[in-house]
Amino acid sequence: MCGSGGGYWHPPRESSQILEDVENQNRESEYRTEVESIIRDTLKAYNERDTEALNRHIDVLKKAISKDIDDFVEMRFGGSVSKHSYVNGLSDIDILVNIGHTELASESPQHLLQYFAKLIQKRLPKTEVGIGKMSVIIKYSDKSELQLLPAEKTATGVRIPTADGKDWSHVVKPQVFAKKLTDINGSCGGNVVPIVKLFKGVQDTFPKNVQLSGYHIESLAVNAFRNYPGNLNRREMFHHFCNFIAKNVTKPIKDSTGQSIHVDDKLGSRNSTERRRISHYVGRLCEKLNAADSTHNVDIWNEIFD
Repeated sequence: MCGSGGGYWHPPRESSQILEDVENQNRESEYRTEVESIIRDTLKAYNERDTEALNRHIDVLKKAISKDIDDFVEMRFGGSVSKHSYVNGLSDIDILVNIGHTELASESPQHLLQYFAKLIQKRLPKTEVGIGKMSVIIKYSDKSELQLLPAEKTATGVRIPTADGKDWSHVVKPQVFAKKLTDINGSCGGNVVPIVKLFKGVQDTFPKNVQLSGYHIESLAVNAFRNYPGNLNRREMFHHFCNFIAKNVTKPIKDSTGQSIHVDDKLGSRNSTERRRISHYVGRLCEKLNAADSTHNVDIWNEIFD
């Protein structure tokens, strides 16, 4: 029998609040799980690389260049591949060609690029071979692209062509920066390099005038996660990185490799128009991420990584 006074019984406010809290926690947990799944699938696609085909390409290039040279020509990965931040379909694959102990050591960068391109085109007549300011660019029918940079190995580092390709650079130390990135990645549970890959992938949808170089993104990541206080899950770390870029891309970053004064010289001085434009665009990405979290909207994450 119902109690006196009629009407319906209402649970105490405390019980209703508990039920609501449980529902919210369940929604939050489900949301986080779905987002982590999206991130995991995205990274899987970014990491796919036909290693066997790549090694075949490199072997053919090595034979082509070494054909008329008595000394052994050493080739090794540079750029994003050497730092494990390569993104399939987006990142260039840089191959350093060490000419330090060969008869080519006295030649100018442009002479070497012309020489390499001629030998490669002869060996691969149906493959697109071009010459950039710093490298020979080979585009294959399987959509892969390799860039060969002549390099002179020294006791303290390597010399590569300058940005204009007219001369040799000062000794650069890419291993110094690579170690920094490796150390930061290790201190954050191996999650920094994946976050770098995620941002590289997302920014590929940005207009060209607001895209950062791979090295610039990696340098920002070293600074963003040097003393990272947050949780080591990739959703929150990606949030943190995007916010950090939006706030800090407005100021130059010193180049630790010695190749130039700053990592991002081409963007001009502090608070330049170019820097503010990039900051604004990344800020819009941050707004999308905040909206996704506040509404538990997984579709926004799918849109971002589509």
